[in-house]
Amino acid sequence: MALKEYEFSKISSVCLEENDYWNEFVSFIKGKSFKYQVVYTDGLVSSCKSDKEGREAFGFVINGEIIRFDAPDDAVKLKDSGGILKENLMFSGLPPYCPSYATLRYIRKNLGKINRFIKEFNGDQFKAGWYASCSEMSENTRFCLSPCNVSEIFDKKVYAVHTTSPRDVGYSYATGETEVFIRVCYLLY
Repeated sequence: MALKEYEFSKISSVCLEENDYWNEFVSFIKGKSFKYQVVYTDGLVSSCKSDKEGREAFGFVINGEIIRFDAPDDAVKLKDSGGILKENLMFSGLPPYCPSYATLRYIRKNLGKINRFIKEFNGDQFKAGWYASCSEMSENTRFCLSPCNVSEIFDKKVYAVHTTSPRDVGYSYATGETEVFIRVCYLLY
């Protein structure tokens, strides 16, 4: 599955709204909630399974980042990633990013659970391989906390995470020649 075509002109005018906290709590207690909050194309952010009725799921939230359920099919060299992501990918006024390095590490540690969750929504599961983050590597500091936009990563050196690495391999990074998977996300907070 490649990036799905959404009518972004309609979505970009939506103001993201979180579900009522009381409903979220009751759903959790009754076992009627998803492990992660789901973002729908109408702007609702909710973990209640009942909110899935009649809505189209767009992504899910981890660490304040909305990760799309769909993803480009193949790994590409980081320098060629700009070609895949030419179209306007704004969602509700939010510009597109790759997941942060911290989020990718969380995904690597919980890959089985997250892939099962994505499968419930017929999304593209994370594949075995390197994923580019939006965390730019700087020569002066170990981490650069300011994320680079998804359209800017092709000419950067960014931190990367291998999803099926049996252990934490430390700080790995991708350069223009590195083959990586791209996963589009949006910074919610």
